[in-house]
Amino acid sequence: PCWASRTRFLTELVDAWAADCDVSGATLSGMLIGAGAVADLLRATQSTEIVWTGPSTSEIPVRMSREVLLQVIASASSKLTLVSFAAYKVPELTEALLVAVGRGVSVRLVLETAESGKLTFDAATAFKELRGKAAFLSWPSTERAGDRSTMHAKAAIADDHTALVTSANLTGAAIDTNIELGLLLRGGPVPAALQRHFDLLIEQGVLEE
Repeated sequence: PCWASRTRFLTELVDAWAADCDVSGATLSGMLIGAGAVADLLRATQSTEIVWTGPSTSEIPVRMSREVLLQVIASASSKLTLVSFAAYKVPELTEALLVAVGRGVSVRLVLETAESGKLTFDAATAFKELRGKAAFLSWPSTERAGDRSTMHAKAAIADDHTALVTSANLTGAAIDTNIELGLLLRGGPVPAALQRHFDLLIEQGVLEE
């Protein structure tokens, strides 16, 4: 129960205070007020939302992956990274990406290939209209841990402020009709860390064009 965890926290805090006689009550009070202010600031500047494609319940409403992906793409102003295993039948996403490129966004598509993975054709085929306008990256077989390794991550990251981490591939069925689950993160350190993570994978040659 929530009250039990709070009681345990207070007990541990009092015990720690008793063990350090140099900390005055005023100092401890100031530390707690500061910690509370930081917690309030974090809650105000970052959020996590559930993205659920499938049957709805009273607990979690349906929020289509397609809708959220389009929002993430539209929110990017400088850099957009999309990651997927499979991709096909997503003309609306292709159009949104072309619009993003037109407003100066650097678009990177990290996709599985037929040569290195388990697809019958490259996922990049779904975005052929973006050839020469976006960066197409893959995980080469030389960087994989054997033939059974698959580029199976799915995410969309806009600049350093928004990230969708999802089970949905960039396919028509996945973003419209499958049961898929994801988390949309706005603000906080995670979107920036994910964007930088892919930057480093590219710099290190783990992902290549």
